Amino acid sequence: MNIVSCEIKLNQNNYHELYITVDKMPKFGTYTKQGEIYRSDSPEGFVEYFAYFGPTSGFGGREKQVHMTDGSVEEHIGGWSSRAGVVNNVYNEHVVDVVIMKNVIRSPVDVGAKGAVTLELATRLVAEAGGTLVKIQGKNYIHEGQKVYGDLVYEVHRETPLDKSNYWYSCNCGYETNTPAGITRNCPKCMQKMEIHKGFEFPPPPEESCHVL
Repeated sequence: MNIVSCEIKLNQNNYHELYITVDKMPKFGTYTKQGEIYRSDSPEGFVEYFAYFGPTSGFGGREKQVHMTDGSVEEHIGGWSSRAGVVNNVYNEHVVDVVIMKNVIRSPVDVGAKGAVTLELATRLVAEAGGTLVKIQGKNYIHEGQKVYGDLVYEVHRETPLDKSNYWYSCNCGYETNTPAGITRNCPKCMQKMEIHKGFEFPPPPEESCHVL
């Protein structure tokens, strides 16, 4: 398979994401395991991962043979998709979530397939697309007496003209941005909490009318 092109787009949640167009979808072979996280890397730098805690109804309860790099074969029932922020907490070789598109004529509603690539490949492609990657470490917390590690993710950023007619953010360091919209976030430059502004007003609800019969 080959990478045809890459670009940075805003998704429906107003986050920047890296879209990678390929001539063929990546294929994966054997898996490694760290705790409950399974991972397989393609030669081109694409990554497939999932979580398995034992038989579950995840993935529709499907039965699957998972071939491991040590030659063993595991029988799985179900499983869960997981996410890059969890994978990066257990693997030293970090990954970045992306959207993978096949280089064919697509319908307007085709939004591609969720996937992941190595941090090395993502860094190169994001730079080629005119953006940057920002490392974000979530805070650890205690849940039911157990320590839970915050997600370690790499956000895709691309500077765009500031539009103060919508949601926008400002930081004490002078950084301003529109992305993402409507949620709390930290400044990608100094990591301080940013102030959210709303440059529009919601229309008032329509006046209720009543009819006497």
